[in-house]
Amino acid sequence: MGNGYFARVKRETKTRLWVNNPTVAETDLALKHGAVCCTTNPTYGSNMLRRDREFALSVIDDCLGESENDSVVAELVQQRLAARILKRFRPVYEETEGALGYLSIQGDPFADIDAHHIVEEARRSRAVAPNVIAKIPVTAAGRRAICAARFSKSCTRVDNERAGERWTNFGAGTSAARKRRALG
Repeated sequence: MGNGYFARVKRETKTRLWVNNPTVAETDLALKHGAVCCTTNPTYGSNMLRRDREFALSVIDDCLGESENDSVVAELVQQRLAARILKRFRPVYEETEGALGYLSIQGDPFADIDAHHIVEEARRSRAVAPNVIAKIPVTAAGRRAICAARFSKSCTRVDNERAGERWTNFGAGTSAARKRRALG
């Protein structure tokens, strides 16, 4: 790994590198430099249209044939685009016995107000591979989903001041045990 920035960070701190919305080539490079996990967000599909167009179009074409519902198609596209990256992180997942090697998938941002939808979409994404982790938005509904979901998850900040205020208020008057359960 050498003495580059990421090698020094890994050697000298507890910080670990996650790669965000990568192409396959970027994933391979990130793994070479010590990445331990990956995250995607709802823009991953449009991102891949710009950066890996032919592959993204073939995935979209396949998924369009499976549903008339645009939301279902978008979810399938996200999962299938992520599948190539998941395979590359799988050895990290297996070598660390599930401590690392995850890829987070965030669901439909238009459903961030529906806790039940967030949990069910996360369950479907987690069924793709054992190293998928649900990425749940920290919104009022996301907070309820975080508390309801009985599986590993990561949480993502939402650029919405009111959602952040509600999350902060969740801490006030909440028992330490409940906070631990809510935060997974």
